[in-house]
Amino acid sequence: MRESGLERGLGRPFGGEARSWPPVPRLWPGETICIIASGPSACRDDAEFVRGKCRVIVVNTSYRLAPWADLLYACDAKWWWAYEPQFQGLTVSQDARAPESVLRVPSINEPGLSLDPMVIHQGGNSGYQALNLAVLLGVRRILLLGYDMQGGDHWHGAHPPGLVSLTDKATARWRENFGTTLPDLERANVEVVNCSRQTALTCFPRMSFEDALA
Repeated sequence: MRESGLERGLGRPFGGEARSWPPVPRLWPGETICIIASGPSACRDDAEFVRGKCRVIVVNTSYRLAPWADLLYACDAKWWWAYEPQFQGLTVSQDARAPESVLRVPSINEPGLSLDPMVIHQGGNSGYQALNLAVLLGVRRILLLGYDMQGGDHWHGAHPPGLVSLTDKATARWRENFGTTLPDLERANVEVVNCSRQTALTCFPRMSFEDALA
């Protein structure tokens, strides 16, 4: 049975239709959401600050910073099998090899964002796919935390053997990919604000998360 109240995100219960994707349902029309990725600047204190103030999606191992979040997204089935996260919110992946309990959303390797609820665009990383997913969920405003996009490693250190860690070459490509999302965000009337404490991702306006949620 799913938790309610402010233990998870804003804590509204999900309807039964949420268990049968695709299509991705517009669960959160007009709402603000914070996506917490795994860059080195992500931390538990920042996650706790946004708790109860908006919807929250956690990306990959950042579920450990916010186990109460509304949704956990990870693109790679290997990650799901390596970590076996105990998470009470929605769990979503684009990888059909993920555990059966995880919702699947098909993905394609195209620039920009998909506005079709049957599919998301890949962008080369889970943070990009989580952004596309949030748009399809109907949100109006997206705040980014832990989107450092400048090499190094994750806030939690390296993944176990067999999983991909960050490289400068990969993050440079990801930054270019995010730049292609701007026309589709405008079409969808969705605002994205990069609230990451440290970031090389410059295509979105910057703001502290304290000011963004004031």
